[in-house]
Amino acid sequence: MKRLTIICSILFVTLVRADYPSDFPKCKNGDGSCLVKAANEVTQKYYGGNRDVNLLPFDPLRIKVFELEKSPTSPVNVGFKFTDVELQGLKNMHVTKFDGLNADMKGRNIFEATVPEVVLKGHYEMEGRVLLLPIVGNGQCEIKMKNIELKYAFDLKHLEKDGKTYAVLEHVKMDLIPGETYFHFENLFNGDKALGDNMNEFINTNSKDITKEILPSFSKSLSLLIKQMINAFYDKHPFADHFL
Repeated sequence: MKRLTIICSILFVTLVRADYPSDFPKCKNGDGSCLVKAANEVTQKYYGGNRDVNLLPFDPLRIKVFELEKSPTSPVNVGFKFTDVELQGLKNMHVTKFDGLNADMKGRNIFEATVPEVVLKGHYEMEGRVLLLPIVGNGQCEIKMKNIELKYAFDLKHLEKDGKTYAVLEHVKMDLIPGETYFHFENLFNGDKALGDNMNEFINTNSKDITKEILPSFSKSLSLLIKQMINAFYDKHPFADHFL
């Protein structure tokens, strides 16, 4: 699997601890059907964030720097650097299954979901080979994934703080399977329009093979970002306060 470097700059105000907001959805520990309903309510209502529970905005999701390193053994041996990235579409995620979140924090926690479409926009730099063809570029890009199925799994560990028990995510893993992927890179080959148009067409003609190669790194980066956001959420209130 390609090594991944992700530097995510998320700025938020440190808030004074307060009572858990009464209008934020809660469930009993381990109540799968309620957790599905609550997760969908949060996704649809609070995608812009909620300071009362340290929920950071996730649609659009802004990422300062996102890198994929070259992999000499892969047919897509390309080094990518994305900057000032904006990821749109997570507010339309529909959670279909949620297991775990037990009171003792034991066991694997897993949620499954579908997303109609996710669009990544930002500045890119790339250099390498795609299916044996050389490629180089520097400019704006758009990557669109449709009909996504995802599975996110994680463990929870106890963190004692101020005499109370908080939760921290660890050992995260995400499986991400898009139905189709569309790529568009501006300013390929130093602005040579003919070469750039041909390469974009070639990439999209072979998008399934290319997506298969870059997906592990993309999934890992997104899983780490979700981990960071959920840990910020769990850092605000003791674990028991999140449940009925």
